Amino acid sequence: KKFRAEAEEYSYLLNQATEQGVTVYRLAKLLGVTPSAIQFRLVRYGYRNSAGESKSYQTIKKENR
Repeated sequence: KKFRAEAEEYSYLLNQATEQGVTVYRLAKLLGVTPSAIQFRLVRYGYRNSAGESKSYQTIKKENR
């Protein structure tokens, strides 16, 4: 629960940037993280879909937020 609001806002802003045409690769380069870290976060917070079966690529349930 600690820093949950900040995590939600960060994910929202990442999604907004990608919707405005900024590539995930460019965001990752600017933020100093890997592109897969951003993809993971977007999937995890429900902004993207994934067919992967890994636990890390499953959407966080609303009741766990």
